[in-house]
Amino acid sequence: MIPKIKWWKLKESEYRDTFIERILVKLGTWDYEDVDEWWERNSSILKRVGTEVLGTEEDKERIKLAKKEAKVAVAQSKQQTLDNVYEDLDTKEGQKNIYRIAEGRNKPTKDITHIKQIKNEDGVVMCSSSDIKGRWKQYFERLLNEENPRSIIADGNPNLGVVRDIDREEI
Repeated sequence: MIPKIKWWKLKESEYRDTFIERILVKLGTWDYEDVDEWWERNSSILKRVGTEVLGTEEDKERIKLAKKEAKVAVAQSKQQTLDNVYEDLDTKEGQKNIYRIAEGRNKPTKDITHIKQIKNEDGVVMCSSSDIKGRWKQYFERLLNEENPRSIIADGNPNLGVVRDIDREEI
């Protein structure tokens, strides 16, 4: 496969300026009797400078291959590390570490559903779990057992039959 030169990069001024400078240095004067010979020489110079300055699609393939090789290296390294960890877990000290690892993996998955501190009625911060539970008990007892004043609305007649549906025009 012939590598394709990335000629579209000449739209960017940085590449274009570098390309022009290098071409002007390398292109010679008209020292040839044959036009075809002159064209062959100058076109090879253009291609060589284009490859050097702009790069080729082959570079893309090399990059793709390098990425693939890096993925393989990372996977092998990861596998080696896991093998070492599993070997360590087979020892007596490793048995103790199993619980530490499990706890470390379990903690981030839990939602924080408990409150570690709360203020009492006087605004003092309580930190112990028994004080916090007592405060919540006090709060809900007051909330659920407090009677709120009710007013009876006497105006209006009771419905004596079926209530008709609301029509679209009424909306």
